Amino acid sequence: MIHINLLPQKRGRVSKKTIELRNFLILTGMGVGAVLVVAFVVAGILGTRVSSLTSQRDTMSAEIARLKKESAQIANFEEDKKRFEEKIEVIRQLRRHQTRPVRFLDQIAHHMPNRVWLTELSDQGGMVTVKGLAMSNNDVVEMIRDLKQVEMLSNVQVTESKRTSGDGISTYEFTMTARLTEPAGK
Repeated sequence: MIHINLLPQKRGRVSKKTIELRNFLILTGMGVGAVLVVAFVVAGILGTRVSSLTSQRDTMSAEIARLKKESAQIANFEEDKKRFEEKIEVIRQLRRHQTRPVRFLDQIAHHMPNRVWLTELSDQGGMVTVKGLAMSNNDVVEMIRDLKQVEMLSNVQVTESKRTSGDGISTYEFTMTARLTEPAGK
């Protein structure tokens, strides 16, 4: 059979301090739990942000390396372009002056007296040095006078003239210099 006790039971009285302590512990636990939840959420957000920034840094570093490589290639292209332009200018200059030696020698031949022979002709930086032999000093003077009329020469001067003997023939050995100029209209 079932017994039902209808008499009030004596329960222990809970003191007010116990209730306050229990409420304090519950509130403290809830506060600590809330702080832990917020800390985990903030740590997750910061971790995601750090990984995003690290990924962005790596991408930017790769982009900088690529741009440096392209910059070096551009610098090489500019150097190559400059060298090619210099070479093209040299070729243009050579084309412009390719008939110059022929015209110069033709004019020299037309202004050379019969009793004068050239033994050496050199050109260094536009300065022409001519060495040769003449039968007399007057032939050397006549040659200089005639060469001053050549349009491709300026500042024609005899630097040396001396009498020599060889094979029983007396000749004058001379050296002259002149500046090679571009004729007008060329």
